Amino acid sequence: IHTTFSASHAPKLRIKPGELVHVETWDCFHGAYFKKCDKVGQDDSTNDYLPLPIPSPEEVSVNISNWNPVTGPIFVDGAKPGDILSITIHDIRPKLHGVASNYG
Repeated sequence: IHTTFSASHAPKLRIKPGELVHVETWDCFHGAYFKKCDKVGQDDSTNDYLPLPIPSPEEVSVNISNWNPVTGPIFVDGAKPGDILSITIHDIRPKLHGVASNYG
């Protein structure tokens, strides 16, 4: 997991142009407000993370260096610096639960 965009990060995946890939992403707190549990559903529309039973956000330890994790990088064979790449998102499946924050 990276928390920065940088050309110095080694690719996590290599694909060919036109190849279909499945990508999963983390929430902005890298899952700090969720705990791993057994599968909660029978299909891919559910996930295996549930909210932590916490009375207040202050009780969760959130490592600021893990905020806003990014997925990738993904190396596309034949792509060169400066090329414009076009992607198609075929499906988005939100998790059962989300997290939001208001600092102010």
